[in-house]
Amino acid sequence: MYIMSFIALVVTFGMLALAGGGPSQDFVAAEKVTHFTKLSRYAFISYYPDSESIKTWTCLLCKDPSLSGTTNIITTESKDNSTRGYVAVNPALKTIIVSIRGSASVEDFVANLNILQRPLAVPDAPSNALVHAGFSDRWQLLRPSVTAALNSALKLYPKFSAAFVGHSLGAAVDLAVSLQIPASRVHIVNMGQPRVGNKEFGLYVNSRGFAQVSRIVNYNDIVPHYPPRAAGYQQQSTEYWLNREGRLVNCKDNEGEDINCSNTVRDFSIPNHFVYFGIAIPVF
Repeated sequence: MYIMSFIALVVTFGMLALAGGGPSQDFVAAEKVTHFTKLSRYAFISYYPDSESIKTWTCLLCKDPSLSGTTNIITTESKDNSTRGYVAVNPALKTIIVSIRGSASVEDFVANLNILQRPLAVPDAPSNALVHAGFSDRWQLLRPSVTAALNSALKLYPKFSAAFVGHSLGAAVDLAVSLQIPASRVHIVNMGQPRVGNKEFGLYVNSRGFAQVSRIVNYNDIVPHYPPRAAGYQQQSTEYWLNREGRLVNCKDNEGEDINCSNTVRDFSIPNHFVYFGIAIPVF
């Protein structure tokens, strides 16, 4: 189901891409790569179908030494159980982790295909900032449980920052979640994030003053190029790109659609959406 859905996406937007300039050779420091790898594990953990293994932090990825000490785990689910995530705390990083699961249910895939745009439901957002209707609907379903868990963690750890991490649909939804708390405390690190809104939405996200807004693309992963720009969509900054050799590089910012990274690729891949930093999503 997962693979067939993404094949449908390929047909939908006809393998559209931008191309411009040569690929970046501005390599990211090893320390930052290690940090992004750690956060990708947090993002992929939300895919485990057994929520109890997340609550007790006993899932396979949970046991990775880089995530030791993670505590205060609260799973977050929609009332219809069609989408979920979790909130946790990493005291060593002085960070609250907010992770939303990517596509895993029929409802998720239906939402992916609803590319109509609607105004962003944030009080100070400009009226011309538009977002993907399907992604917005998934956030509204999760809003009660995520908001409660996040507020609880913020109350317990008032000086901690908040890291919003997600993969695929989960990346799109956690971007919406991040708009709910003071920007200076927010770090957004997403893997394989689709385009979430129009150009004005991307500019609004980058004007909020977040501590960090990073989206990572695994070489020719197809999903960051969906929905197509022809439908009025544009990525937000800042892209980091895992190139053909698997090395992470900095990208030349072009209001989100960077000209020397993933937009230099024409042969898109579905399998490369499932693996980031050598870590595969647990269920697909």
